[in-house]
Amino acid sequence: FPARVRTNPTIPRIYVNTVGSESDRCWSAEQVRAICRIFEADPRFDVWIYSHHAVPESRTVHRAATRSFEDAAQLAASSQAIISPDTSMVHLGSAFRIPVLAFYAGNEKDYFGYPIHRVFAPLSQGSQMIALTSGTASAGVIPLSAMEPDVLSGIVREFLLSTFSQNMQSRSEPV
Repeated sequence: FPARVRTNPTIPRIYVNTVGSESDRCWSAEQVRAICRIFEADPRFDVWIYSHHAVPESRTVHRAATRSFEDAAQLAASSQAIISPDTSMVHLGSAFRIPVLAFYAGNEKDYFGYPIHRVFAPLSQGSQMIALTSGTASAGVIPLSAMEPDVLSGIVREFLLSTFSQNMQSRSEPV
């Protein structure tokens, strides 16, 4: 996929996907707003968010209006990091060797004899995986929407610091 999306080489582009194929793989409107708040006034990033919820756009936050898988792949290919639930975007990021912050619902689907999130984790360097688990297989589905927005924001901030620390003015500066 040639990257046809315009990029500014001095500002890292981050693609944030908030939608999965199943309801347990989707983030809530409150979680989407929490992620947007991280980037709203931060000129260090060019953020494109795909969501079924409203995305408050700003100078640095843009709604990704992808209409096809190819559009989404183009956006992913032109990004320096991807944040997404367990979807095809996680695997695209890994294939493009882009750091991915992947979130896995605690669905306890144990097809392979161990947790499914260990089978489908991104392999690209710098990638991180967050799996919601209860510690017991009988707990059933734990949807991503169960994660507190402040916890989600903290995880995203830590990922940004670890991924872009060389571009940050100071590790103690809030993201």
